[in-house]
Amino acid sequence: MLVATVLAGFLFEMKISTGEDDSSYILAAQKFIDGDAFPTWHGSFYPIFLSFFLKLFGLKLFIFKLVSFVMIIGHIFVTYYAFRMRVPWILLLGTIIYTSVCLEILYFGGQTYSEALYLLIQISSLAAFYKLLDTNKELPNKFSKQWKEWLVFGFLMFLLSITRNVGWSMIIAVIIYFAIEKNFRHIIASIFSVAVFYIPYNIYKKLYWKVGGAGFEGQFDRIFWINPYDVNQGTENFSGLFNRFLENSELYLSKHFLMVLGWKEFSTTSIFLTIIMFSAFIFTFVLIYKKRRELLLPVIYIAVALGITFVSQQTMWDQIRLVLIYVPLSVLLFSTALWDFLSQYKNKNLKIASIVLLLLIIIPSGAKSFKIAKLHYPMLKANIEGDMLYGYTPDWRHYFEIVEWATDNIPKNNVIACRKPGMAFIYGNGRKFYGIYNIQSYKIPDVIKKLENDSILHHNYAFDFVAEEEKFYSLYPFFKNISAIINQENGKQYIVFSFDDTTNLKFEPVLYSSGTNYYTFEDLEKQIMTTRENDYAVYPDSLLNFLEKNNINFLIVASIRRIPEQKTENFITTIHRYIYFIELKYPGIFNLVWQAGKNEDEPAMLLKIDYNKK
Repeated sequence: MLVATVLAGFLFEMKISTGEDDSSYILAAQKFIDGDAFPTWHGSFYPIFLSFFLKLFGLKLFIFKLVSFVMIIGHIFVTYYAFRMRVPWILLLGTIIYTSVCLEILYFGGQTYSEALYLLIQISSLAAFYKLLDTNKELPNKFSKQWKEWLVFGFLMFLLSITRNVGWSMIIAVIIYFAIEKNFRHIIASIFSVAVFYIPYNIYKKLYWKVGGAGFEGQFDRIFWINPYDVNQGTENFSGLFNRFLENSELYLSKHFLMVLGWKEFSTTSIFLTIIMFSAFIFTFVLIYKKRRELLLPVIYIAVALGITFVSQQTMWDQIRLVLIYVPLSVLLFSTALWDFLSQYKNKNLKIASIVLLLLIIIPSGAKSFKIAKLHYPMLKANIEGDMLYGYTPDWRHYFEIVEWATDNIPKNNVIACRKPGMAFIYGNGRKFYGIYNIQSYKIPDVIKKLENDSILHHNYAFDFVAEEEKFYSLYPFFKNISAIINQENGKQYIVFSFDDTTNLKFEPVLYSSGTNYYTFEDLEKQIMTTRENDYAVYPDSLLNFLEKNNINFLIVASIRRIPEQKTENFITTIHRYIYFIELKYPGIFNLVWQAGKNEDEPAMLLKIDYNKK
């Protein structure tokens, strides 16, 4: 615990991460306190848990991170408490030493992600389970004498399920475990011990927050989407989900799992290593089942949790934190299974292989943590001394500078929208920003069909903007008649104008004198006959109406890198495209208020929307 405290201290991160999920938890906690929204997206309990400290101390990032720090250290102690006298002491010692030097685990001791809380509740649930088993041995089947233990165990399982959706794996694993043990009374007791907390919790959500469902309302539907950001691409069938399971198995077992063990620092995957990892899990299950049945619950739990993770998570997310929460337990269980397997042989010294295995994990993990802690220290020192933007790349520095400027200079009754509202909330000292995460888009065939149906009342013209750009601007007086913009993956863009009879009479002479080529809908359909996955269409008025409906007065436009480590021409363009489509129809509707950073140095800008230009 002392080693973990020192190492986690040197690795402590004073700033918010650029992943935004951590800042989103804090923003969700604020909305919960204010009565604006009940947290549902990533699991409810962590924002609710944070809201207590937010209410008590205010928006103090250091306090939130300190709580994570304490929970990581607490997790190490509870691991010892849960498994003492249940596994060989040398293996338990090796596992908690590994946990104390593991970079990926200690990292979350300085973050406001839910991992630290989840790790603590996860191991506490197992500790409560073993306390229950011990009580049951002393007082077999006397439920009247065990009700406290059952309630504690049920409460912790309940908390695990609402901290992260995958926490339901513990409840499923407990049912499977008692089914294997043919102890059906304990299955009923397990379900009841969770239900006694879960039912009032859901009644509270339903009555006070008008939120129903099982606690994973924000994510369940999206599990089945082919693209988690675009429902229009359809849903996965069984074959698609099975392929996702296989791809994620390779991604997480042969890459991320081994990275957490300190055995890999590169992002390659391997089918061969995946098969070895699956074999190790099967080996552990068989040996634990035969030799140490009390350890069967954590084995089943890890199997269920990983199975749910591999099916439910999109392969594009590729996040190490999705599996690192199971690594310490897996190390302890596998090394114990190996110890028991080798104990069968006459040469008892073979058991030392389990200790060697732990050393092969501890040494590279510790070396990596010490190396990163040394590199991290100058940034930690600068942050402690007051430069809270030290360590960010220029794109992020300028983003936070514009947030701070807007907070100080734009009255609070003005709504400011941006791409990263959670992070803006932190650096805006608690000011809430409106989040724009995507552009409302439509399938091209649907848009063409709609425009064709409207052609009874309107005259429609489609222009190849890329090919006709120079001539196209001669049509400037009629830009407010742009009805749709069609975008293709190959870079082609078609702009559709729609006119009533009166306006069309004025438009036709200008069109013909400009010499701008145009397409009828029949011709346009031939041009875009091959529809690609990333082709889409937008209605500029729909985008602008969305801003107006939500009373958005300002937009923050930043140059956030797509590849964080590299300054390239590629950056996140959500807000840029949003502005482009509206500005094309209503030139001059966005006006620059303030800019952070020079044009060539990944700037961020604050734009004011002039709705009078509609």
